[in-house]
Amino acid sequence: MTFVGGIICLLIGLIMAIKPDIWYEFSEQWKSDSIDSPSDFYVKCTRIKGAFIVLVGVVSIIITFFI
Repeated sequence: MTFVGGIICLLIGLIMAIKPDIWYEFSEQWKSDSIDSPSDFYVKCTRIKGAFIVLVGVVSIIITFFI
């Protein structure tokens, strides 16, 4: 289960880090009627969170092989 969770975290984190606008469409766009694109602050924060989630995914995949 840790391996599958790691793969999911890796994929979600990569989407957040590489294409934060796609993540914005899935998670935040429905909350706002007036704004079509995310702010620069949102993009930066999403990329940082995505990088962290990628790191968590990689660590959980590596742990699967060593435990």
